Amino acid sequence: MGNDGAAPVDAADGLPGGPRKICAEPEILRDASGEEVELNPDVKFYERLVALDRRGALALIEEHGKHMPRADIFDRILVPALRRAERDAAGNELGGQEEAFVWRVIEDVLEDLEGSTQVTLAQPGSPSDADPGRAPSTPSPIRIVGIAVEDTSDVLVLKMLGQLIAPAGCGLEIITDVESPLELADRVAEHSPRLVVLSHLPPRGLTQAR
Repeated sequence: MGNDGAAPVDAADGLPGGPRKICAEPEILRDASGEEVELNPDVKFYERLVALDRRGALALIEEHGKHMPRADIFDRILVPALRRAERDAAGNELGGQEEAFVWRVIEDVLEDLEGSTQVTLAQPGSPSDADPGRAPSTPSPIRIVGIAVEDTSDVLVLKMLGQLIAPAGCGLEIITDVESPLELADRVAEHSPRLVVLSHLPPRGLTQAR
């Protein structure tokens, strides 16, 4: 699927005048009164993905990463893009290869962010508040298991969660591709987690999530 056959994008979010369909080209739309309205970052990002524009998609994330905390990049851009891809794939508006391209680019984004610094809130007991004469303690890591219910979208969301909770000393083990509830229970028990998280982006996989 190239630029001429790009899947339509639902650009209703944040735009006056209700839902509309657009192709993967314009970044400016006109509302009912004819005034120009800039698309939200998640819509721009998804446009680039369905146009198979990897470079443009990565450049958009890089630009927003200069002033947007990582949690906002995940919550406001990446997760909505995955949600749109799931919806369009379920409606046969996005093919398997195109969906795999979406996953691959978002995986690349997460790999790029993995080793970079991120904006975090100051936590009580930070080094600036610690007793200078007392050696800092190293808390035991908190084990969390994340279960990807359906497909790669669910895995990617768990990877985002893992990046956000790592600074707090939480380790996330992701489980996917299990054949039965019994196998899943055994694999979860192997890690003795403090918490289990299910990751599921609708509309597919609702039965498995239950």
